[in-house]
Amino acid sequence: MTEDSDPDRAIATATMMEVVVYFSELIAEKRADPSKRGDDIVSHAIGRQIDGESPSDADLLSCMLLLFMAGLDTVASQLSYSFLHLATHEADRRRIAADPSLIPSAVEEFVRAYPNVQTGRKATRDIVFHGCAIKKLGPHSFR
Repeated sequence: MTEDSDPDRAIATATMMEVVVYFSELIAEKRADPSKRGDDIVSHAIGRQIDGESPSDADLLSCMLLLFMAGLDTVASQLSYSFLHLATHEADRRRIAADPSLIPSAVEEFVRAYPNVQTGRKATRDIVFHGCAIKKLGPHSFR
């Protein structure tokens, strides 16, 4: 099957083009009419200056698409882990169902307990951690 005849790829491409059109129109609308700007990332980005210049529509579109795509995977992953936790921890599920005011705290705890975006760490000195030797990487190390 070629790329041209793959129906899933055709659907994905068409869907992504709809997203591009949506963000392009949103950027154009907010740039053309400042009264349509609000407390959202597009409005704030339009109002910023980088080296004395406003970001181009192409730069704004690239940023919005990056944030959109990044959000798809992280949200889906986080929800999956949260629902897995609730499915395998009956007491937690019952507690949240009985007291919905716990939901904000539970969400914060799920994000902490099941991080799907991990920050990189760099050893600043040689150390043995729980029996595992960790070497400080030099400024030009790629390990």
